[in-house]
Amino acid sequence: MRIGGFVVFLVLASGRDARSGDPNPNAAASDPNSNKPAESTLTWARHEDPAERSFSIEVPQGWNVQGGAYRFGYFDVRWGMDVRSSDDKVILRID
Repeated sequence: MRIGGFVVFLVLASGRDARSGDPNPNAAASDPNSNKPAESTLTWARHEDPAERSFSIEVPQGWNVQGGAYRFGYFDVRWGMDVRSSDDKVILRID
């Protein structure tokens, strides 16, 4: 019990953040540039349902989108979409 309290005292006395090892955990709060959002080069493209124009989805530019709304009857509307990345490493199926 006594050793555990001694280790906690050393961590607190050193001024380091125990989780990140940062010597000054409040440095980000005092930095005026820390509130700026990260710059992103990702651009988005809107894809609209081609059958009924009932919904749209935004996907990264260059991704392949297939699907939309399908009617199997007057009140039986179903929809589904397949979204693929340009390098085919990411495939999303939305039902």
